[in-house]
Amino acid sequence: MCSLYASLALLALAWNVAAQVVRPIPVPGRVEAENYDTGGVGASYHDDTAGNSGGVYRTDDVDLEATSDAGGGFNVGWIASGEWLNYTLNVQTTAVYQIAFRVASANGPGEIRVSLDGVPLYAVATPLTGGWQTWQTVTISNLVLRGGQRLLRLDFQLGGQNLNYLQVTKQRDLTGGFLRVSGQQIVDAQG
Repeated sequence: MCSLYASLALLALAWNVAAQVVRPIPVPGRVEAENYDTGGVGASYHDDTAGNSGGVYRTDDVDLEATSDAGGGFNVGWIASGEWLNYTLNVQTTAVYQIAFRVASANGPGEIRVSLDGVPLYAVATPLTGGWQTWQTVTISNLVLRGGQRLLRLDFQLGGQNLNYLQVTKQRDLTGGFLRVSGQQIVDAQG
């Protein structure tokens, strides 16, 4: 009988671990592309192909590989148009931020549409870099992020790139307010 209770206790513990679907990533800071939310297909990501083409780091359908970029680690690769990833962020303070995307492509330019809490913010054009491990940084500035837990979604409108990380940096404190018009933010009337 004791082994039955022990087995049930272990099963309950395993279920609680599996039920935890997000680990908020603190920002400002680095958001590693391979650390998307863990809620599974349809909740945390959409990938067009079954399995992880790179076969490393995680065992779901998002394609990951080792990166040769400075600092090592992994990158999301084999990105196709229509795929997407979710990241739960813990924004430390309401402020004006800059987000730098570390990307590579041997295929051609791409486009990543960025949403926060379901509101479309902007599209990032990613360049042809000359190789799948030839990395460049594309930066978006003057983005207001409110403090607290936020859901960042990356929709790959035009695939064909690899993504290593996003570096979120505080540019300045928010003075005054901001307007949100059709998903675009205007910061202190400067845009």
